[in-house]
Amino acid sequence: MIKILCKNTGTAMEFQEGISLLEVLPHFDIESPFPIISAKVNNVSQGLKYRAFNSKTVEFLDYTSSSGKRVYCRSLCFLLAKAAADAFPGSRIYIEHSISNGYYCNFHKSDDSRFTPDDVAAIRAQMKSLVNRNIQFHRLEVPIEEAVRIFREQHSLDKVRLLETSGQHRSQSSVSSGPNCASRRASRCGRRRIPVRSGSKAARDAGGGVPGAH
Repeated sequence: MIKILCKNTGTAMEFQEGISLLEVLPHFDIESPFPIISAKVNNVSQGLKYRAFNSKTVEFLDYTSSSGKRVYCRSLCFLLAKAAADAFPGSRIYIEHSISNGYYCNFHKSDDSRFTPDDVAAIRAQMKSLVNRNIQFHRLEVPIEEAVRIFREQHSLDKVRLLETSGQHRSQSSVSSGPNCASRRASRCGRRRIPVRSGSKAARDAGGGVPGAH
């Protein structure tokens, strides 16, 4: 058995080794105005799928914490990328940098046509559909060579260059059925700037909360 000390309540309980934070959470009576989406384990940020094999001190976090907000915003970015790829196969969305209450993005359609308000509505509808289906995020860890092959097939050459010069041997990526997402600038042809907002209004516009995947 291991002991989990919950900083939110100041109480501790014993659990079987290997239990996930998601399984631990219901055992503590945590008062929070928002859903719990991540945690700090011994002061290190972890996702709710993290499994504890030794006694730990855990602080569960919601959107109001800086760490929880980062998890939420990254989840929204994956949700946007997945929805755009589903609604417009072959398209590419580039999430470039943060702006006030959101991110600056570029969207490049595969046929180089202009991005329209109807396209925005289609992506929003797909985002709502994905939220309603409660599709989980999955963290995959593969050798760098495999990650390079995958991103090269997706024509994500910026990621290929980054991985080839990283000096690391393995790469981690969180995916929800393979969103087609890149982080650098696209060709200027047929693209439109899309502000991606964070916060409670963004959650409502997307059709609900986004699960904490970290």
